[in-house]
Amino acid sequence: MFTQKKHIVRMLTSIVTALTMLAGYSAAAQTTGPLLSLAPHCILPERSACPKFSIRDAKTLQTDSLKAGDILDIDIVVVSDTPQDITTVRSWLDYDPALLEARSVELLSPLSIPLPGEQSIDSPNGVIKIGGSTKEGLPSGDTAVARVTFRILSSATPGSIRFHNYAPGGSGETSISRSVGTVTTPLLAIAPPSLTIAVAGTGEHAAAVSSSAAGAVTAQSSFTLLQTQNLRVTTKDNDLFLGWDPLMSSQLAGYNVYYGNTSGRYLQRRSIGKSSTSLVLRDLDVGKQYFIAIRGFDASNQESAFSQEVGIVVGRPETSTAPLDTTPFTQAPPQGNPVQAHGGTAVTESGVGSDIALICLVSACIGTAFAWRRQSMASSHSSHV
Repeated sequence: MFTQKKHIVRMLTSIVTALTMLAGYSAAAQTTGPLLSLAPHCILPERSACPKFSIRDAKTLQTDSLKAGDILDIDIVVVSDTPQDITTVRSWLDYDPALLEARSVELLSPLSIPLPGEQSIDSPNGVIKIGGSTKEGLPSGDTAVARVTFRILSSATPGSIRFHNYAPGGSGETSISRSVGTVTTPLLAIAPPSLTIAVAGTGEHAAAVSSSAAGAVTAQSSFTLLQTQNLRVTTKDNDLFLGWDPLMSSQLAGYNVYYGNTSGRYLQRRSIGKSSTSLVLRDLDVGKQYFIAIRGFDASNQESAFSQEVGIVVGRPETSTAPLDTTPFTQAPPQGNPVQAHGGTAVTESGVGSDIALICLVSACIGTAFAWRRQSMASSHSSHV
């Protein structure tokens, strides 16, 4: 009986602590304005349609399951409910160089003026220096201000990415500020969340999506029967350049580009808007073979059938199964589904399956219900992939 009482006291204490944290954050969020967060890299014109990292707790985000060799492509995002007269954004990041290799850092257009020395990677110390200024401020909503790519070096233990040296008064290397003349006002009063790198064990993969023998997903609507045609790919240095014919459907909302190192199994996915019919996959490993297929998606995230799969070795354009050129796409599209045509059995997405996602959602409701208010500001349209 005594043990049960102690257990109940601990649970009540945890609930009170979470409520206190939530109340403090809510009060601060109503008066502090912009926040900083991390999100998967996305080029959709409306970031509300972009994927988000899952919420682990009130101060932590989490990636999908990754393994050694995978590329982690991240946007640094400023979140605000209203337009902000921001002058400078600094968002240095800490990481473990034994677990992650920082591949590149890039300031995006809102930060048009890099701060001296703050678009660089300090690999020995595991620090990425990011800082820039803007002359026009930032709009409301989620605005990506920088992009960072990592390669997973080891999946033996989870790693993390943290904002470096945050200080409420704006004196640290993680800050948002407004400068008028000689007066600088710090605007970032809430510590940004860290990102936990979820890793897969040996032989473990993300949840798979089955494909039918005809190459189409379950026919919930006529949209799922459509197929993107004439996928082309070529390569230069460590980049892949993709092009395809537009999917002619009024229901089209965008494209999901799937790619991986095994035919018929794609461990990574990139989403782009419906107006785009080309994409560059950057910073890949020269000499490594990649297989690529595309599916359209509609407003309810239903996907069309897979395009024909293409394959190429990075850095060797002569290996492309469908070279990209400047002439119109006139070649008759090859038929068949990439999974069936190449002996695979499933296609792996970067997210978890719907059943697993439902279980995670139910479990998360118990431990992270109070985190939702905080995350609604730090990642206003967060959703589980």
